[in-house]
Amino acid sequence: GVQTCALPIFYAYGGEHKPDRLVWTNSLPNFQSDPLCALAHLGATFKNHPDAPRWRRIGIDEIDRQLDAYCGRSGAWEESINYALYTFSYFTITFRALREHCKIDYFQDERVRRFACWLVRFLGPRDKRWNLVTYPGIGNAICPSGGGEALLVFAGQLDVHDPLRDKLLWAWQQLEPGVRLTEHYPTVLAALAPQKCGEVPAIEPLQSECMDEVGVAMRDRHLQVDESFLFEKIGFAKDH
Repeated sequence: GVQTCALPIFYAYGGEHKPDRLVWTNSLPNFQSDPLCALAHLGATFKNHPDAPRWRRIGIDEIDRQLDAYCGRSGAWEESINYALYTFSYFTITFRALREHCKIDYFQDERVRRFACWLVRFLGPRDKRWNLVTYPGIGNAICPSGGGEALLVFAGQLDVHDPLRDKLLWAWQQLEPGVRLTEHYPTVLAALAPQKCGEVPAIEPLQSECMDEVGVAMRDRHLQVDESFLFEKIGFAKDH
């Protein structure tokens, strides 16, 4: 038979370090999210492989460290929206594998749900330059931003009565006209997206809030055509 071996790979980056955090951080979790998720995914999918328990332990331990270190109290992720969505997309695929094969349900993890809910609240109004709803381009970002497909896939893993599901589907519907499917996500959508979304109510109008470690979202007349949204970048999340 074929012998398979997997080892975690860490990318080095100067980044920043917050000394009062009790975990190592390089301020760029997306550099670790894909190899760590791949390791946990392999350990879940090939769980009878003799090395699978070690793969799962290393992958899950490091994913937990990321969630503790980078997800703020508001759910705000430490990186720019471009890479926050990248990390979220890998998490979602891996969490499905862990639930399916190992009965480990990160879709009910309070940190993960905070992160998902923040991706709804961070969404900006319709940008007149493109006539598309997009995320504010804070840090390293694409304008207009993508990423709505990851929210749709995450929503598809939740119970139909879960209130977070409707919030994510609402955000997906706002982003859908500007979605550009790249890399592996056409296949992911075909496999994991809900077959029908049905009628999704609009979320409750959002207010201004402090998104700890990332900045302050200042909103007025949310969901109205003349909405104003100003985001001021403040806090630990300075990189990338």
